Amino acid sequence: MTGIFEADPGRSKEMTYEERRQRPWHERLMEKLASLFPSQL
Repeated sequence: MTGIFEADPGRSKEMTYEERRQRPWHERLMEKLASLFPSQL
């Protein structure tokens, strides 16, 4: 588990507010749905 956590920053990308705001509606929807089940992820 620690290895996965430590490798995560290598796959991440910093986003500006404008980039985050302009994401497709389906990405925003999936993020909202996933937030309903934080303990399951």
